[in-house]
Amino acid sequence: MNQDPQNPNENQEHLSPEVRKLRIDEHKLEIEREKLLLDNNRFAHDRSFIKTWLPIILPVCTTVVIAIISATITLVDKQAQEEATKRAGIEAEAKDKHDWSVKVVELYLKNPNSFDLTADKNKAGRNLQLLASVAPAEVQSLLEIEVSKLTPSLNTEGNASPEWLSTLGAISKIQRAIHKSSKSAKVLYGRDHALAETVNNLNGTGGAKTEEASHCQDMIAYVQYPESRRDEATETKELLIAKGMTLPPMQICNQPPDRLLVKYYLHKQKALAEALATELQGKLKLSLSEARKIKSDGHTMPDGILEIWLPN
Repeated sequence: MNQDPQNPNENQEHLSPEVRKLRIDEHKLEIEREKLLLDNNRFAHDRSFIKTWLPIILPVCTTVVIAIISATITLVDKQAQEEATKRAGIEAEAKDKHDWSVKVVELYLKNPNSFDLTADKNKAGRNLQLLASVAPAEVQSLLEIEVSKLTPSLNTEGNASPEWLSTLGAISKIQRAIHKSSKSAKVLYGRDHALAETVNNLNGTGGAKTEEASHCQDMIAYVQYPESRRDEATETKELLIAKGMTLPPMQICNQPPDRLLVKYYLHKQKALAEALATELQGKLKLSLSEARKIKSDGHTMPDGILEIWLPN
């Protein structure tokens, strides 16, 4: 039984019929064993992971991949639409702003008396405040033009006259309308101005002197001088322009003060006024100087304006 299987026809002539039959049966049995082994292997293969789950997993994976691709395409399309909408909004804003700029300038040029602060400051103030709601930047430019036409006036005590204080109050209201409209526009169009506000806050806590010195270019300075100080007025003008200040035409005053005066309207301008008074005193070789805050007498005071009064 332990002999290797042999061909049943091998040496058939030397074997008896019984032995020959036994060997044939043994060979058949070996064949059956091999068939059984093959059946076991095939059964194991049929129960394997790949054979059992691959037909299920492949369709699921295909569906998931298709869903991911579709979602990605949808997201890209959505982002493209959002960008297109944002771009269209920016273009529409720019067009509206341009159209309003043109209309405001045309209105100003056709009706200059309606915005003349020297004629009717109340009417001019209301008109400029109204326009500030739609075109703050343009109204800021118009306000600078109108302010440059004004001339400060004194009362008998040498302080600002009631008429001048009233004019300053009108200017302040227009400035506040411009500021409010500018902030509303930033919020409306989603502009981020947190950085600018942070810088302003840091300047406010870091000292008025640094803040005001960095804003000379935003100041309008009225220069008043007596006839005898024409040369000093020219030197003053050159110094202020070099600092970046805007100077309306200088005015000759009939009642000059007894010392150089730099008048300011708001407390935050004190450091700038004091530094300017000291600098002008040295440059003009004057004996006395003073930075003086103008009494508001209940009026709101505007920003960005100084007065320089040269003495006798």
